[in-house]
Amino acid sequence: MGAIVEWVPELKPVFPDVVDLIVNCPEPVFSQSPRILYWRISEEKLAETYPEETAAFLIYALKGEKRPFYYDDKKKELYNIISRSISPERVKVLKDQLIE
Repeated sequence: MGAIVEWVPELKPVFPDVVDLIVNCPEPVFSQSPRILYWRISEEKLAETYPEETAAFLIYALKGEKRPFYYDDKKKELYNIISRSISPERVKVLKDQLIE
């Protein structure tokens, strides 16, 4: 599932629809660090264009992440962008997922 998750940012024109589908899949298992995933999300400016969907996608993808949040600056950058644009409830869920 991790390999499929890594392709999601490439589907920018249909990103919201893909996120709706993928968040209902089993938890992703990454064969290696998904660091490139956060970079792609940032480079495609998905957080600015689709903040709610990006938050949902990150909450889902982070379930398969095994490294601490502070390890990756891109995750911090994405969190800062998203947290300005989504509901406080979703910010809390995202924060909780980042802490795990």
